[in-house]
Amino acid sequence: HREGVGITLLPVDREGRVSAEEIRRAINPETKLVSVMLANNEIGSIYPLKGICDACHERGVAVHTDGTQGVGKIRVDLRELDVDLLSLSGHKLYGPQGIGALIVRERERPIRLKPLIEGGGQERRLRSGTLPVALIVGLGKACELAGSEMEAEGERVREWREEMWRQLEAGLPGTSRNTPSEDVLPHNLNVTFAGIEGEQLLRRLTEVAVSSGAACSSAEPRPSYVLQAIGLTEEEAKRSIRIGLGRFNTREEIEYAAEYLIRIVRSMQ
Repeated sequence: HREGVGITLLPVDREGRVSAEEIRRAINPETKLVSVMLANNEIGSIYPLKGICDACHERGVAVHTDGTQGVGKIRVDLRELDVDLLSLSGHKLYGPQGIGALIVRERERPIRLKPLIEGGGQERRLRSGTLPVALIVGLGKACELAGSEMEAEGERVREWREEMWRQLEAGLPGTSRNTPSEDVLPHNLNVTFAGIEGEQLLRRLTEVAVSSGAACSSAEPRPSYVLQAIGLTEEEAKRSIRIGLGRFNTREEIEYAAEYLIRIVRSMQ
């Protein structure tokens, strides 16, 4: 509870999703808002957002989705999804850092937002302060480019991801895949290796940039809570890494990264 507001946290399934039925059961007469990801940032699962919105709207509950990881990588139609609020961030779609957007749908019963920052009344009195024009233009251009390149980019990166997975699976027996095979972002691959520790692996990987997906402090590395939520043990989560593919990668880089990962992991087993 904070400021008199109760929060209900829901479990996810083996692929990192919360179902519309789970949300429907959790809604009570006091529920005002449901907030879910559009897609998970560690394993790439895309949420069944249309079904979730339908379940919530049946009970008069508004829906917010964090679209940060998905916008610019998959098609997002707000009317089709029927979501009430969507937030996004520029740096996740090759735009500038320090700029984002909150999209608020027009409804018969309008959603009234209370500003966090009072003052000059900019942004329709929702966020006071001088507008960062250069960042806003940069975000707009990034969205424009994403719209024109998304389909071809998604197909290309998805093909490379599957190619990388086939190489890792063949070259490192015992490796398991945490990223789902369907309803998933094209650029994400999360895997668990056998017989190693993720944090040690990251220190050895000096030629490629990957992450453990962990929320780490300098003193105490912690395993990914996302991976533990989908059923991995703490030890398995420590042996997992997240690989992100993107617009500016090449096939040669993907092939090299797979070969390099196989070589380093074998040396640690």
